Amino acid sequence: MRLSTSLFLFFLLLGTNSVLKAKEQKRLMESARFQGRGNTFVASFDTDDATKGNPATLAEADKIIFQLRPLEFDFFVGENSLETISDLTKIDFANDGLLKVLDTFSDRFGKRQYLRNQFMPLGVRIYSFEISPFVANSNFIDMRVPAIPEVELESDTIMGTNIAYAYALVPKKLFLGLNLKPYYRYYIHGDLAFSDVMDFLPPSSKQIDDIIPQRSGMGLTSDIGITWAKSESWRLGLLVENAGYGGAMNKSDLNPPPLPMRISLGSTWRVVIGKRWNWDIYCDLQDIANPESYAFMRLIHFGSEFGTSYFTRDLDVGLQSGFNEGYFSMGAFADLYLVRFEVVNYAVELGETPGQRMDRRWAISAKTTMTF
Repeated sequence: MRLSTSLFLFFLLLGTNSVLKAKEQKRLMESARFQGRGNTFVASFDTDDATKGNPATLAEADKIIFQLRPLEFDFFVGENSLETISDLTKIDFANDGLLKVLDTFSDRFGKRQYLRNQFMPLGVRIYSFEISPFVANSNFIDMRVPAIPEVELESDTIMGTNIAYAYALVPKKLFLGLNLKPYYRYYIHGDLAFSDVMDFLPPSSKQIDDIIPQRSGMGLTSDIGITWAKSESWRLGLLVENAGYGGAMNKSDLNPPPLPMRISLGSTWRVVIGKRWNWDIYCDLQDIANPESYAFMRLIHFGSEFGTSYFTRDLDVGLQSGFNEGYFSMGAFADLYLVRFEVVNYAVELGETPGQRMDRRWAISAKTTMTF
């Protein structure tokens, strides 16, 4: 049997061996920069997004003595949400009435309304050690079945701190990193049907918590990463996110669900063009254990980043492109000395297989840094 045929059968069996899951893949911390290049990050070079990806890269920046990041803000929004907001601003609530408002949402069934915010104030990095507080809040609403409306909604808020350290096991070759994340989480998730709304009418004593439970609690999770610089151009990476399934510190029925563990492999190839320009090519195979039974093609990520450096260790201006879960992504970034901006357009899969239910989104990031 030819090798290509054997690989095809292997991937086919891997993708059909279990019931596929139709839901969005999630990570604790998202990065606009990673999304611009197909959400690849496992074997990346050291950047200010190290604690959002592989913490092992912290050991590579030998030129950093002290770095302060006073402010970082990331904003992610679905194109469906932007369309809905635009339609609502056109409604004259005083004259159009309730029917006009309902008509606005008539074509929103099956389209996820998504919004995510991340805020990281006063991050500090000293050599290979970093401590950076963060607040991440993600929300979505899904409306289904127009004849008998159903709504799925989720709001997930996590407040915590990255406490990361990396060490060079072999100088300039092999690096090991650990990122501990103590956090507090407030989580709401539930499904609400039209018949459920009727149950709240008087004289019912039913509470909203009976259908959409609110859960909260303290938790602790950790990321463990390894990067291997085989040469100046070629790198390999291994990352275990939420090792041991990061969950609540105490047992309670009111605790949020545990953060899923993800084991990922990655490779990066750098092409040096001239004296300053670099072209980085990324390939990740993420969540290789695949406990959620996602379609195999949803685990493969490709990306590229082309740019140049003029005053920092990182690429200061550049363009990105990639493929995330089978969908094209693109982005651009520029470091203007006082603030770094990133703008990205990407897409995620909400269905079982790529191409079934795309949700396209925008991401904008702004951060300030002072490096010594």
